[in-house]
Amino acid sequence: MKYFLRNIALALTAFLSLVSFMSAADKNRDALFVSHMPPKSATEARALAEGLRKADDESKPQLIDMLADVSSGSVHLQEVYRELLDDRDDGVQEAAIRAIGKMKLKDAAPKIRRLLSKRKRYKLKDPQDIYKYKEKSLLADLNYNDYAIWTLIDLGDFDSIDEIISRDEFMSAMPGSYLAKFGAKVLPKVIENANKGWAQRVGANSTISRMRDEAALPTLIGLLSGPDLDFAISAEEALAEIGKATKSEATRKDIAAQLENRFASGNVRLRTYAYRGLLNISPSEYGLRILKAFSTEEREVQRLVLYSIWKNPPAGIEPFLEQFIKDDERRNPNEQTLRADAARILFKATGRKVSYMGIEDERKKFKNPYDDK
Repeated sequence: MKYFLRNIALALTAFLSLVSFMSAADKNRDALFVSHMPPKSATEARALAEGLRKADDESKPQLIDMLADVSSGSVHLQEVYRELLDDRDDGVQEAAIRAIGKMKLKDAAPKIRRLLSKRKRYKLKDPQDIYKYKEKSLLADLNYNDYAIWTLIDLGDFDSIDEIISRDEFMSAMPGSYLAKFGAKVLPKVIENANKGWAQRVGANSTISRMRDEAALPTLIGLLSGPDLDFAISAEEALAEIGKATKSEATRKDIAAQLENRFASGNVRLRTYAYRGLLNISPSEYGLRILKAFSTEEREVQRLVLYSIWKNPPAGIEPFLEQFIKDDERRNPNEQTLRADAARILFKATGRKVSYMGIEDERKKFKNPYDDK
């Protein structure tokens, strides 16, 4: 009887342990499932923030993404994310900043600006400077700082511009389309700031080249005629994109005339970007005028322009390329490289194989001279 009762007790203990284990496993599975869901309530958001505070470095990035995973319509979560901006944990703050950007809470911009102003600044003198910082801490800072800056820009908080453009770590790696979202009014700021360091100059160039606001035309045209070659080339890029997109015929013609004036420039880079820009606006409208200067241009300039066409062929480029091949055959009968490139671009754009002087020599070397070599 004693052994029977002992066996019953052992069995009961094992059963209870199994039930406890299965219950814990169920809870873990539930927790795992919930942790992969975006927070639906303030309670869930606070619980996820608490888990983030206690998380190890390996888990933090995923938890930050989860806490930031809200939709623009999550009105019921606005207050809790405003509250989380005051959290002591950087990861919780970053998630709150990202969520606030998605919810477009413009009134939170001043607090985000203050948080950003307290962050460490990285002073960079050249592209190699960034490697002197420890990669782990730098990346963590960059993630936080970049999300704060992107959010301030998305919220349209122009009051933050001085704080943003003073940050080397952002300006040196920024696609200028971010700051260009502020429109023409940002150009004087970034140009004025460009003389304060390498990173600010890089950022200014990037912003100029990606400006798409027609209100910026006077500033861009001024840069085009100015003494700074890098800014002039960036202005050429911006003007070409504005000229291509504008609905104003007068604006397009004015921009085209500004670019055409650069055909006579003594600088190879200015001429290259002028040809590329005018072709981008309308090769069918300006092709013949371009060819008049382009056919006698330096071979290196022609090569660079053809390369840009290959990467992004504008609509209507075919007549320009066909005429270039004919002109090149007449002017440079013993040098086939560029007309072969033009023929390959035509083939890429149309599927049509265009014969050119020198193709027989290429056929001896390559099975298909229209393959990209």
